[in-house]
Amino acid sequence: MPDAVDDELDRPAKTGGLGGLISFFAVGCPTCNKVVLLALGTTGALDWFAPAQPILAVLSIVLLAGRSAPGCAARSPAGLLPDDVGRGNMGA
Repeated sequence: MPDAVDDELDRPAKTGGLGGLISFFAVGCPTCNKVVLLALGTTGALDWFAPAQPILAVLSIVLLAGRSAPGCAARSPAGLLPDDVGRGNMGA
């Protein structure tokens, strides 16, 4: 069972990944996005998905901005504090 520390360290990665996925759908014309076109058809892509794209864009910006919050910037991708790397403390 994962503990709370692991969940806290994984949260920025999860929100960043979700923000990146949503930004994939928010960018570009609805008929050029093959996944949307296959899922909704041409009419659905133009009538439903096109008006939702600005909302998806804002949501992805919020999630990606949360990924780069000050608390996240203090840690490296390995979960080490910048001071630990210089001292040779490898996340002990």
